[in-house]
Amino acid sequence: MRRTFRLLGLVGVGLLAAIAMPMGATASTPPPITFQMSIYDSCLAGLSAHGATINVTWRDSAGMLKTKGSVVADSYGEWTFCGTGAHAVMPGDLVKVTDGAYIRNYVVPNLTIRADRVSQTYEGTGPAGRTIKLWIPNGDWERSHAIRVTKDGSWSFAPMNGLGGSYITDYTGYVEWTSPNSDRLSAFAFYPTFGVTLGKSGFYGTTGGFGDVTATISGARDGQGTATGNGAGDFQGVFSDSSGKPVVVSPGDRVTAPAVASDADFVVPEIQGSVDKTTEVVSGKCFNTGTAANYVGVTVVRPGGHVRGASTWDIAPDGTFVADFSDFTNGFSTEHANIKTGDRIKVNCFQTTGDFARLTFVVK
Repeated sequence: MRRTFRLLGLVGVGLLAAIAMPMGATASTPPPITFQMSIYDSCLAGLSAHGATINVTWRDSAGMLKTKGSVVADSYGEWTFCGTGAHAVMPGDLVKVTDGAYIRNYVVPNLTIRADRVSQTYEGTGPAGRTIKLWIPNGDWERSHAIRVTKDGSWSFAPMNGLGGSYITDYTGYVEWTSPNSDRLSAFAFYPTFGVTLGKSGFYGTTGGFGDVTATISGARDGQGTATGNGAGDFQGVFSDSSGKPVVVSPGDRVTAPAVASDADFVVPEIQGSVDKTTEVVSGKCFNTGTAANYVGVTVVRPGGHVRGASTWDIAPDGTFVADFSDFTNGFSTEHANIKTGDRIKVNCFQTTGDFARLTFVVK
């Protein structure tokens, strides 16, 4: 799903409180419907009375209808509404829910988070003057960090131990705001990465949710490509030259993607790889073009797309590696990869930044 959205300014806290408060309710009386959802998620969610029928009208910040329908809260009072079509929860979205005679209107606050791997900081937007909480998976996951959003609706935080997680984890940060009406809104940050595949013209990686990316390639042929991340920040694009023809990635090419990170800039290495089906060993070499890391990622994929095995291995000082899939108790699965003819092997030669160049080949 690739869509570019315009983020509107912050909604005043007073306005949120006013539109969220039902007729006759007081500040000490919790509303019968509360929201619990994440920015860029594809569904709305919340809490209500057990068995209540929740009628939902979901519009974008400009008032255009996204979807509408109804859902019944489960035995715990939880409800989730995804509606029809592909949508994402965006700052400024307008949500109207009804439960019988009760009506609640909600404007999704402008809560965002982005991880900057160069400065090792988190930054984003939030309700002006409010306190949000940040969790980082770097050893102190149980302890949240309280962050005060500035009057202009921005915030930043530089943890002492740097960013949590890495390119091999699902996410590197999680921020949440609980409103005076007990609504909980969250957002996730994913570790920024950029990758290319030898012999292909495509590029891909992860950036901030719905972030725009421009990537360049220079070498025997120069090219450029653009892409937009999805809700999780995943993006993919194609390098093309000035005439629109695809530019294939080759060893020695220099690739950059400054919107992902200012240091997403490396020279593509030569990569060698082979597999022995009998021993289930993938071996090869990641050549060093000046920024090589000391590990390689190897993935075994069945023809239908099922990942049979995936993990990272150390590489020797000369760049060689041996990935043994015969004993995979410390990898993606406790089963043997059972490498077969027709499987696709992906070898990611990581750079010190976490970016990578990939070699893919089919098992003969």
